[in-house]
Amino acid sequence: MKVNITLTDLTNGRRRPMGPNIKAASKRLFTIVLSFLVLFSTMAPTLQAFATDSTKGIETKVDRTELDNAVQSAKDVGVPIQKDSDLDMGVATTKSEVDAKVAEIKQDYENQIKAIKAEIEKKKECDKKQKEYEEKLAKYNQELEKYNKDMEKYKKEVLAYNQAIAELENHLHEDGYLSQPIGQSLVFKSEPNATVSISNGTVYSEKQLDSLVRSWGFGPGDWGYAYFEQLNKGLPGTPQHLVSGDLRTVFELGKTTTVTYTNLQNSTMNGKKIAKVVFKYTVKNTTRLPGKVPVFIKQDPTATIWYTAFFGDTTIGVDVQFFDEDDKPMALDGALLSFASLNRGDLPKYFNYNNSIEKVQNFNGQFMEINGSTIKNHSGSAYSDTNNAYLEDGSRFERDVWDTETSEYSWYGAIVGKVIGKRISYDMTGVYKGNVWFSLNSNIRAKNIPVKPIKPVPPVAPTPPQCPNIQANYHYDILYYQPAVEKKVTDDNNSDINNNTVLKDSVVKFILNVADLPAGHEKIDSLVFTDKLPTGYKADLVTTKQSSPDYDVNYDEGTNVITFSAKSDYLNTINADLNTAAKITAPVVVGKVTKVGVTYKNDFTLTINNDYSVKSKPVKVHTPTEPKKEVFKGGTTTKIDGKRVEPEQELTYAITYTNTTGKDVNATITDKLPKHTSFVSAENGGTESGGVVTWNVAVAKDKSVTVKFTVKVDKNVNGAPIDNVAKVNDGVNEFDTNETHNPTPTEPKKEVFKGGTTTKIDGKLVQPEEELTYAITYKNTTGNDVNATITDKLPKHTSFVSADNGGTESGGVVTWNVAVAKDQSITVKFTVKVDKDVNGAPVDNIAKVNDGVNDYDTNETHNPTPTEPKKEVFKGGTTTNIDGKRVEPGQELTYAITYKNTTGKDVNATITDKLPKHTSFVSAENGGTESGGTVTWNVTVAKDKSVTVKFTVKVDANVNGAPIDNVAKVNDGVNDYKTNETHNPTSTEPKKEVFKGSTTTNIDGKRVEPGQELTYAITYENTTGKDVNATITDKIPAHTKFVSAENGGTESGGVVTWNVAVAKDKSITVKFVVKVDEDVNGAPIDNTAKVNDGVNEYKTNETHNPTPTEPKKEVFKGGTTTNIDGKLVQPEEELTYAITYTNTTGKDVNATITDKIPAHTTFVSAENGGTESGGTVTWNVAVAKDKSVTVKFTVKVDKNVNGAPIDNVAKVNDGTNSYNTNETHNPTGTEPKKEVFKGGTTTNIDGKRVEPEQELTYAITYKNTTGKDVNATITDKMPAHTKFVSAENGGAEAGGVVTWNVAVAKDQSVTVKFTVKVDKNVNGAPIDNVAKVNDGVNEYKTNETHNPTPTEPKKEVFKGGTTTKIDGKVVQPEEELTYEITYKNTTGNDVNATITDKIPAHTSFVSAENGGTESGGVVKWTVAVAKDQSITVKFTVKVDANVNGAPIDNIAKVNDGVNDYKTNETHNPTSTEPKKEVFKGGTTTKIDGKLVQPEEELTYAITYKNTTGNDVNATITDKIPAHTKFVSADNGGTESGGVVTWNVAVAKDKSVTVKFTVKVDANVNGAPIDNIARVNDGVNEFDTNETHNPTPTEPKKEVFKGSTTTNIDGKLVQPEEELTYAITYKNTTGNDVNATITDKIPAHTKFVSADNGGAESGGVVTWNVAVAKDKSITVKFTVKVDANVNGAPIDNVAKVNDGVNEYKTNETHNPTPTEPKKEVFKGGTTTKIDGKLVQPEEELTYEITYKNTTGKDVNATITDKLPAHTSFVSAENGGRESGRVVTWNVPVAKDQSVTVKFTVKVNKDVNGAPIDNIARVNDGTNSYDTNETHNPTPTEPKKEVFKFGTTTNIDGKVVQPDQKLTYQITYKNTTGEERDVTITDKLPAHTSFVSADNGGKFANGKITWTAKVADGQTLKVTFTVKVDKNVNGEILKNTAIVNDGVNDFNTNTVKNPTPKVPKNPDTGDFNNIMLLLLMLLGSSGALVSGMAIKRRREE
Repeated sequence: MKVNITLTDLTNGRRRPMGPNIKAASKRLFTIVLSFLVLFSTMAPTLQAFATDSTKGIETKVDRTELDNAVQSAKDVGVPIQKDSDLDMGVATTKSEVDAKVAEIKQDYENQIKAIKAEIEKKKECDKKQKEYEEKLAKYNQELEKYNKDMEKYKKEVLAYNQAIAELENHLHEDGYLSQPIGQSLVFKSEPNATVSISNGTVYSEKQLDSLVRSWGFGPGDWGYAYFEQLNKGLPGTPQHLVSGDLRTVFELGKTTTVTYTNLQNSTMNGKKIAKVVFKYTVKNTTRLPGKVPVFIKQDPTATIWYTAFFGDTTIGVDVQFFDEDDKPMALDGALLSFASLNRGDLPKYFNYNNSIEKVQNFNGQFMEINGSTIKNHSGSAYSDTNNAYLEDGSRFERDVWDTETSEYSWYGAIVGKVIGKRISYDMTGVYKGNVWFSLNSNIRAKNIPVKPIKPVPPVAPTPPQCPNIQANYHYDILYYQPAVEKKVTDDNNSDINNNTVLKDSVVKFILNVADLPAGHEKIDSLVFTDKLPTGYKADLVTTKQSSPDYDVNYDEGTNVITFSAKSDYLNTINADLNTAAKITAPVVVGKVTKVGVTYKNDFTLTINNDYSVKSKPVKVHTPTEPKKEVFKGGTTTKIDGKRVEPEQELTYAITYTNTTGKDVNATITDKLPKHTSFVSAENGGTESGGVVTWNVAVAKDKSVTVKFTVKVDKNVNGAPIDNVAKVNDGVNEFDTNETHNPTPTEPKKEVFKGGTTTKIDGKLVQPEEELTYAITYKNTTGNDVNATITDKLPKHTSFVSADNGGTESGGVVTWNVAVAKDQSITVKFTVKVDKDVNGAPVDNIAKVNDGVNDYDTNETHNPTPTEPKKEVFKGGTTTNIDGKRVEPGQELTYAITYKNTTGKDVNATITDKLPKHTSFVSAENGGTESGGTVTWNVTVAKDKSVTVKFTVKVDANVNGAPIDNVAKVNDGVNDYKTNETHNPTSTEPKKEVFKGSTTTNIDGKRVEPGQELTYAITYENTTGKDVNATITDKIPAHTKFVSAENGGTESGGVVTWNVAVAKDKSITVKFVVKVDEDVNGAPIDNTAKVNDGVNEYKTNETHNPTPTEPKKEVFKGGTTTNIDGKLVQPEEELTYAITYTNTTGKDVNATITDKIPAHTTFVSAENGGTESGGTVTWNVAVAKDKSVTVKFTVKVDKNVNGAPIDNVAKVNDGTNSYNTNETHNPTGTEPKKEVFKGGTTTNIDGKRVEPEQELTYAITYKNTTGKDVNATITDKMPAHTKFVSAENGGAEAGGVVTWNVAVAKDQSVTVKFTVKVDKNVNGAPIDNVAKVNDGVNEYKTNETHNPTPTEPKKEVFKGGTTTKIDGKVVQPEEELTYEITYKNTTGNDVNATITDKIPAHTSFVSAENGGTESGGVVKWTVAVAKDQSITVKFTVKVDANVNGAPIDNIAKVNDGVNDYKTNETHNPTSTEPKKEVFKGGTTTKIDGKLVQPEEELTYAITYKNTTGNDVNATITDKIPAHTKFVSADNGGTESGGVVTWNVAVAKDKSVTVKFTVKVDANVNGAPIDNIARVNDGVNEFDTNETHNPTPTEPKKEVFKGSTTTNIDGKLVQPEEELTYAITYKNTTGNDVNATITDKIPAHTKFVSADNGGAESGGVVTWNVAVAKDKSITVKFTVKVDANVNGAPIDNVAKVNDGVNEYKTNETHNPTPTEPKKEVFKGGTTTKIDGKLVQPEEELTYEITYKNTTGKDVNATITDKLPAHTSFVSAENGGRESGRVVTWNVPVAKDQSVTVKFTVKVNKDVNGAPIDNIARVNDGTNSYDTNETHNPTPTEPKKEVFKFGTTTNIDGKVVQPDQKLTYQITYKNTTGEERDVTITDKLPAHTSFVSADNGGKFANGKITWTAKVADGQTLKVTFTVKVDKNVNGEILKNTAIVNDGVNDFNTNTVKNPTPKVPKNPDTGDFNNIMLLLLMLLGSSGALVSGMAIKRRREE
């Protein structure tokens, strides 16, 4: 189309054509503008400027490239995207905050990118769904077209099918037809391309199959083979033609072969595709063949199978399933199968052809016979009853006529099968057949069977996609950074000295630190540090410049200001890469402090880019003057520092402090009382507590103060020095004064020597009659010459011998009067002799000295003495001492002689003991030998050791009351001892006799007869030495009955009792009569009586009378004498029966013994002349009077006994009696079986090695062979060295036994299992296991399983250089120990083993044998060890001298490449020092080192173990700890003078623990509670360990306003106010500590900063600070209160952990102001409706309540912007509305509230928009936003119009004549309750009604719907119209009306224009083009001018 463009000349109104120049210019202009717009749209998002802000800091950029890329990607795919305003991310002040903010920005960018990408994906997904929908719609249209065609075809097919069925009705009785009309639903006729596979069968080649068949004995000459060969070759042109896809295989009898067909292309069932068919063949019978049938599987499943039967009978079961395309079995009900070509008698006539028949048997469906067919249904089997092959044999047709695929008579040998269910099964049988062909298909031979037509399925129309709203937005983030600055002050060694004291002229460095600049920081143009130095600080400019090389240094001496400006090179370094962090080096000021007693305070200011400045916190140092300490003689001004002081002398200490801090101070002076003194008084307000004197004194600047206190020296100071130091803390410095020192005098000393020698023997053993010399040494420390008196009381158990040095003895006291010059010493001596009979009593001694000044006791000496040996007598074989107790005749007695060697040396001792009279020697232990009635031992006894020897004797039977007395002798080469004498009396027993009836004939031991009476007599003689009342009791003998008793005897409960008085030395006899039971049968009649005479309790002798015996039957395991009556016997086991007969007739007899052989056995042999006849063995034997005879015979258990019992009874006839013996019974059975498996497997490992910690599973299998159902109990004791893991089959474990109770049916088996885990320390012990089974009939043991385990190596320890094993024995310090490790190789292979042994703690290495090497405290050997061989290696160590009770423990390790072992651990204790422990009072909680509280009770326990080798008397003393008071002491402890003392006897190797309790002083205030006890056991004097318990000074918490020091705890704080918290901790632990202080940031605040190295993480600020002993530290951090805190309190508690204690500080509390509250009411009511629905034109009243929490009266301004969609009505309380904002100015008193209100009206057209509202309150302190109220409004119903069949809204779009339109009305119920809704819609003009859904009714040009709609639910209704054909440009308009009972809505109006008849358009309009160009130029100009980028701050 050609267009003419004309240009209007506005000057004359004429039009002229546009010239070519203007056209070109317009084109160029358009191109320029378009290019510029594209360029600007690309660059605009990335243009940005950076600038330092004077308040916010330096700007930091975060890379936004990925965000910009995402924005561009969104634009590229058409996502609408809009840039929002930049987001201010605030200010970061630390690296962690920068990192957090950068991470937040990056996360924000990532979130934006993610959101943009989500919109991109939504757009792509929407586009994809639209495309898929269009493709599906196209496919649906194609399928719909095909469906319509198929439906037409189907209708025709149905008609034809119905006609065919009707036609069949006319032929129901004709040959070749079925007798009922039926259609075929299965199509399964031909599948030549099927894929066939076979499983559980082998595929053969022609040659292979031929070879196999020949191997069965078939070949040429055999008709069967001839048939097979023909079939095997499968030649083309023959009926047996085989194609390439056919398979040759062999079916085996009883085995199922599966044939599967896939790739089916032509088969269906009920119109559904058949995808797979599975045939399962099982040979059920075959003759002539060896259980195997050669088979030919056809590739086409409808041709199915050929096989060769070799003229035998063969039956093959067939199971068939059809599968659909989802591989699910298909229902085949009603399908018709063709069973055709079923021949009978079809072989050539030279065969027995009439025997040949083919059958289909056991069909699981329904047979349908064909009229005229020879094949009949025989109850589920189909075959011909007559020959159907030859006319001459009665067939209607020759076989060749009917038996072809195309014959019209093929029905003659066919039948139809109708399928029921999903599975087809039948048997194909061939009798006397050569080759057999069976095919399964749907090719029915009956005539004219129609195929059922299948109704086509209509396609489903696709649903149009519903795309969501797609819109993306993005913004950029802006971040500022304020680098933290910190001033440090250090000494010349760079140690922090902030707030410390330094000496005048010390070097002091000020370090000006600034935090690193983060990555992304802006360019740094200038960096200036300004520092005004303190007065008196002299800077060293040379060193300062050297220390700050990156800065230009400028110093103004007049102002004392030093300035550091970063050099340009350094700035270039900082700016080298703005995308990496920049480290700012710190300028350093170096100089000296030049004045004394001055505080030097200093800070600095950093300025960046001449704009942003920040000031550091100040640091300070001080120069002090130290305080002074002096000591005076009490009450004088005589200085005595360094002079000697006396016990009980008073000393006065003076401490002088001068305040040089430069300010007034409150100083604390503390002075711990000197050791060995007690407090007297303190001046100047000093107070004493817990041994510390404290003064709190105010000292003015530059003033001094002196304080004093007085102490008294302890009486028992005894030479200990009196030393003292005071401490002064003035709040600035903490000082120690100089130390004063005063020596004291010394106590005299006592020693003891072996008489006449200088050998000191204190604590050593001394002997009886040995002489001892005592020496007392006194030193005169009085400062003057003295006359001293020395007195010494002779030790107990000694006598005086002599005294030297003028000593005299009187009254057991030796006295010396001696002159002793000043500072001189003197020694005096005396000698005593130890008493002969001292016998172990200690010899102890103390002397006294009085020098006129002091009165002393010397130390005490202690000497133990030896102990005599001891004799004891025990009841033989026991440890019951019976010295003095009565012993019985024939009783064995054991004598023990214990000798302790107290000679002080090793001895060879000889112990002799003469046997007691009336005894005989039995045995002697310990090497004792008996000769001539004396037992002798020669024994070596080590020094201080004991030995016990024993011998045993037997008391003579006829001792008859004589005593058994005994004494032993011991000679040890030093002493000759007799032991104590033991004494044991004996007694005379009463006598028992038995008589025949009323005779006096004693028949004890004689036989008695059944029914015979016996008389018993008991005679008792009184040998007690006094008259007695004796009780005689006699239990009636078993097998008898009581008859009578004499002498007053009474019978009760089978016991006869007599109570008789018997005079001294007199006798008495009592009697009773019994009768022997008739059935006594050989049981003996035995009887014993008892006599109790009040002194002794006797048993009489026992009488014994045998009785005649019945014959006895026993059964033995063949060839043994093991009686097995009742025991299980095994099949084919030989059993020997023994019948024993005792002749008790009283005469010789000939006896006949007969025994019938047990059932289930066969006779083997008979002994003793026995003969077997007719299953009975007979003996005839002569048996003498009272003699016995035993006869035997042997049988063999039947092999098939199978659990039947083997029972047997014999008979004996002796001419007098005829007996049956007892019956023997032996069960038989099948023993249960036991197996063991590797845990979790079925691998039997019986006999195999198992490893430690390996799991083993045991299985017990039991078969019930009892012949009946049983409840069997199976028990299995867990193998030793294992632990139970689990049991299956209901097994339960208890007490190491697993038990199952299982019901087992007759002849059934059960297997139960359980699992165990081998012990880690099994160490070679075998894991053996046997189970037991009890089935109520038999009790079995299973076979035993056996599993060996590896052996662990062994460790032993010997006394160095010996073979004496000492594991567990005490070893001494510096003793050598030799360790031996023995390893046995049980791996089953040769190995290279590595043995390592770490040297025991508390020892040092000496040497190693066997090639061992020591390195790093470990000895190592590498050794080759042959299979099953052992190796031993050794090494020696030496015990440390200071081992002090620590055990010497040792373990070695061995690795042999298979196992990694640890040996046993050896253990050797060492002697122990006493131990001190401290517990929380009344508990066993150890608290040594733990903090204790004021007034807490502490219990101290001192444990002493006696390791001296002797019993000792120990003295334990414990001085009560300072700062405590005594409460109580146990174990006899007494308290005196602040010392608790115990005197306790402690046996050798025993321990004793004593305890006392104290209470901590209330005012302990951080002083430690320390304690040491002392133990003296006469041998050693120990100090225990010292316990230490600090006491607390709790840390303190304060809160300050921002950077002030005003404590505001409890005060109101404001939103966004900064609070600084200070935590002060004092170290009172007694040690330097590393304390961890943690403070969780208060709720409703944000972290700002922390000093002192505090770091914030996860809302917790943490400081790790080193705090010296007794020092304090304060740490601080700052937070900012949240803007929205709204009245929530700001509470805070810190925690301090100093490694000893864990404290919580006090809690600070700060209230905050409350935000105002907003509510909304239904206009004119008090009904709150926030969140409720409001209606158009409804009035709403808003109420704002404000409470004044500022702490003062305020004038508050309340403003409220009217909600959108409302109009103002009125305001109360003085409110004024202007510009849609209501304002109130109201005064509000402190803590009072005010409420204001205003009313609005909801707009009529609000239409679902919410009515939301927030007010603002400003009270001059805070500016609040109230909560937001929210009210939804009802939504007007919506009207849409769609192109018919779509959901695309076409409102406003052109529609075509005859087009169908669908209108949709959507109504949402927002009324708050269910509504009856009526919708009416008038049909648009120019349309005609088509349809309406949802019950819409059309009448009179309107459609009406009525429906119930629940609250919140939506109702959609639609109707369809058709546009008039003749419409011409009219606009189709439509509006619906909705009434819900509350509102009456008109929907929006939809409009659709219709096309007009087209007309030729105008050819152009230049005016419009020019206007467009002008607009474009104008807009591009605006864009250009809008690109100017203004810096955030003009330079």
